[in-house]
Amino acid sequence: MHDSHTTLGRCARHALLLLVLAGAAPLAADHVDEKLLARAETVRPGDLPALERRAAQGDAEASILLGEVHHRGRIVPPDDAIATGWFTLAAETGVPLAQYWLARKHDLGTTLNHDQAVAAEWYQRAAGQGHAEAQNRLGELYEHGLGVDQDFSEALAWYRRAVEQRHPAAEANLAAMHYHGRGVDRDYRQAYTLFHRAARDGNEAVLLILGNMVLHGLGTAPSVVDAYGWFSLASRTPGGSQHHAELAEQMLEKLGPHLSDAQIGEALARSNDWQAGIAPAHD
Repeated sequence: MHDSHTTLGRCARHALLLLVLAGAAPLAADHVDEKLLARAETVRPGDLPALERRAAQGDAEASILLGEVHHRGRIVPPDDAIATGWFTLAAETGVPLAQYWLARKHDLGTTLNHDQAVAAEWYQRAAGQGHAEAQNRLGELYEHGLGVDQDFSEALAWYRRAVEQRHPAAEANLAAMHYHGRGVDRDYRQAYTLFHRAARDGNEAVLLILGNMVLHGLGTAPSVVDAYGWFSLASRTPGGSQHHAELAEQMLEKLGPHLSDAQIGEALARSNDWQAGIAPAHD
């Protein structure tokens, strides 16, 4: 292993590009208020008239249930235009979940016009009421100048508010800000801490990043054994993308010859311990 560091540095260069992607995390899941939305599964066709009467009288919960029923199309034909109407009614009464739903529709350009400036306004309203998904996405809009003027300070502020609620994507986004020095001094140690926290909270996309940081000693002590463990975990995490799994497998193939069988066994044991501590991914 006399020139292993040179060899490993070369073989890992392409994987380090993944660090750039951390600042452009994909949009989070559509819904976060799982208890309320799960109730839409219990709605029966005979319940609709009463829900419509309640919604017409200003009952925001009824509006959300009607919106979700029409969105899912379980007991009525799916119709996002009708769903959007019901969610709009709830959003205008100040319900964060409905405000986030409308923001998403404008953000993605589904049902409503693709307008990230309008999306930012609805995200802002939901985020101000503590909606973590909205806080994280609003941070992304500010970081990348989507629908708003690019403002790293605003991005950092919204990411931090979402991180306080242990939002895994926000933890990764804030980590990337520290890693790249966007709006803050570059701080690999803080980046590593946040990426590690994101992994623990179920963000499987950061496992490759952790492997690379450990391999190169960025923010933590360098360890080929630990790097192998992170790459192993990334290669077999059910919720991870196929692309990530393939990259992880490539890194395992390149690191393997530089480790003894005992070291590989130790790395796999550590990855199993880490996996046991990872929360289920947020949907």
